[in-house]
Amino acid sequence: MSLRKAALTFSVNKDALHKRIQRKLKNLESFNIHKRSLGSFKKVLSDDTENQLVSYIKEMDLVYYGLSISDIQQIVFQYVEKYNIVHPFNKYNGVAGRDFVSGFLKRYPDLSIRKPRGLSLNPHQIFNCNESGITTVHKPVKVITKKGKHCISSATSGERGVTTTVVCAMNVTGLFVPPMMIFKRKRMKLELMDHAPFGTIGGCSKNGWITTDLFIEFIKHFTK
Repeated sequence: MSLRKAALTFSVNKDALHKRIQRKLKNLESFNIHKRSLGSFKKVLSDDTENQLVSYIKEMDLVYYGLSISDIQQIVFQYVEKYNIVHPFNKYNGVAGRDFVSGFLKRYPDLSIRKPRGLSLNPHQIFNCNESGITTVHKPVKVITKKGKHCISSATSGERGVTTTVVCAMNVTGLFVPPMMIFKRKRMKLELMDHAPFGTIGGCSKNGWITTDLFIEFIKHFTK
């Protein structure tokens, strides 16, 4: 129905009806613009950060520790909170919203939500890795002595003990990986490995304990 016909049909002034329609159209346009701005998802993370997250998700999947939606929500929330990034997430729940995850997966179609199946490994494929600290000066052990004797002495070294760490890995079939010995010193000397088991590798740290870098060296040694 045209404007003129509507004015005649309902007996209203055509100019007044025209102004009322224009006002309604303007309000409707403003509402649609506002609605679109609310519906569109504003990215919280930069492209570089999202690419790092994608790489991390894929790396965890390769080692059979795939991340769930809840894991991703927690990781993203903790990241934006740590670096003071403005975000719309609920701080009470402490996780990123489902809308973020949905938009994130749409931007990276090579990722998908799948239900993993149980993985069974043979006993010889499962290794237990542990570290043990060995000191050069041991505390005296309890000895048997005469009752009533107040002072019990034991000969021991007068020097201060130094800790050496040994990292070992073994499976249930008895197969073991040559250990790694970590000494308290700055530079490694080949003489320290004299009489060590064949294939043993050595390393050094400030306190003789294992560090992140040394553990990575052992993992590389383990995979050879």
